[in-house]
Amino acid sequence: MHEYVKYADGTLAVFSDIIKKDDGEEYIIVSFERPKEYGFDTVIFELPSCNIIKRQGHYTDDEIAIFKTIVERGVGYFFNRARKEKIQNDKPLITDKYKIITLCGSIKFKDEFMKVQEKLTLDGNIVLTPNFFNNIKKENIDEKTKKMLDEMHKQKIDMSDEIYVINVGGYIGESTKSEIEYAKRKGKKISFWEA
Repeated sequence: MHEYVKYADGTLAVFSDIIKKDDGEEYIIVSFERPKEYGFDTVIFELPSCNIIKRQGHYTDDEIAIFKTIVERGVGYFFNRARKEKIQNDKPLITDKYKIITLCGSIKFKDEFMKVQEKLTLDGNIVLTPNFFNNIKKENIDEKTKKMLDEMHKQKIDMSDEIYVINVGGYIGESTKSEIEYAKRKGKKISFWEA
């Protein structure tokens, strides 16, 4: 909801984004709401018809008549503003400025991961890494949790432009092989860091 105006009595007027009905008709909800000791006074209009679709609390008939005049006179304004708000909200802050790279490899090479992460980050990349745990040994993680962590890492690969495989002494384990195959199927670029 987008704020339209706040009145001295505490009434807040807000309006929705443009909503489409099943038949394609567009409408907007405009709500007037005033906080009270035990809830709210509320009146909600649907535009462009300006029909009241909800009335609750203690707004007087005169207050509601004023709100109805506001929405009837402001139909065009509310639709234009809702379109403008949607355009502004749909614009990403930054679009594809930085490449996203997911690091893959055995987590027993944590120090190498940290070095590569630092280098790639300083080179202007967003770097996603596996989860490292200081207080839990890999062998103490149950199968359900291992599966969850594997799925999470593959979701990181989905978000990435590239994977970077940490290959220490030629060691690539089964999990890493699975991630490489997954990245190939997803059409991701695959690079290796050899140590």
